[in-house]
Amino acid sequence: YKLGFPLLADPQLTAAEAFKATVTPEVFVLDHNRVLRYRGRIDDAYHARLKRNPEVRSHDLKDALDAVLAGKDV
Repeated sequence: YKLGFPLLADPQLTAAEAFKATVTPEVFVLDHNRVLRYRGRIDDAYHARLKRNPEVRSHDLKDALDAVLAGKDV
């Protein structure tokens, strides 16, 4: 995907267990000091397990990343 930032794969679930992840996928955004700034969903593509919304309206991960990069609270 040619992302401009590091992405961690967690095949042994070490980070998922440390952050107490509860759903898949659940994202964790850490700032440059490794402080957890956002924890949650990527977007609202699904409203229930395996039930897609007709339109994605909320881009939670993108909004969180934009806030962190701008030095704002998430």
